[in-house]
Amino acid sequence: IMFQVDHLDDVLLAHDLVTKSQYPITVPLGRHANDQTFSFYFRSPSGFQVEIGWGGRPATHQSEYYTRDTYRS
Repeated sequence: IMFQVDHLDDVLLAHDLVTKSQYPITVPLGRHANDQTFSFYFRSPSGFQVEIGWGGRPATHQSEYYTRDTYRS
């Protein structure tokens, strides 16, 4: 599941809270190459992965091809 937040500070605050709560960070803070969302992923107490992100660009109606992973930290 992914939560899109309104401010970069919200992502950073969520990251601090998740870290202090000792939930495992599964993908560190970084930016998706395809949509430019700045985010991180963590494992929820129920075991599923959660993404908290900000700043993604709007979707386009044009196909795009990437030769490498779409997430960079």
